[in-house]
Amino acid sequence: MNLKHLLVSTLILFSCQAYSQTQLYGTWTAHCSFENGNQKSMTTSSLCPVKQTSDSSVTISSIQLKVDATHLTFGEDKTGITYVKRSNNNAISFVKDRTPYSFDILGTTSSKYLILRGHNGQMLLLEKTED
Repeated sequence: MNLKHLLVSTLILFSCQAYSQTQLYGTWTAHCSFENGNQKSMTTSSLCPVKQTSDSSVTISSIQLKVDATHLTFGEDKTGITYVKRSNNNAISFVKDRTPYSFDILGTTSSKYLILRGHNGQMLLLEKTED
C-alpha cells in the first residue's frame, strides 16, 4: 500500500513540474510596471521601452514576447535568446543586450496571466495572446 501511494505521489509531482515548465510557453504581451509618477525618479525594468515625449513626461510601452522550450523572442527580433528555466523554484534567467535578467514566475488565479518578478523588485505582467 505504501509503494502505491509513493508511486501516485511521484506521478503527481512529475505532472506538476511538467506544467510549470510549459506554462510559460506561448505568445505574451509583457506589460511594464513602474514606480513613482515623475520622470526623474521613475523606475521600470530595463527591458521596457521608455521614450521621453516632453520635458515632463515619458511613454512606457509593452513588449511582445514569444517563449518556446529553449528561446525567448522579443518583438520582431529574428533570433531568440536562450534562457534557463529552473523548475525547482519556478524562475527564469537570460542575458539580453549583455544585461543579465533573472525573474521568479508567479502564477495568478487566471491561466491568461503570469507575473515575472525580478530579483531587483521590478515586475512584468504577462498577458497570454492568441498564437
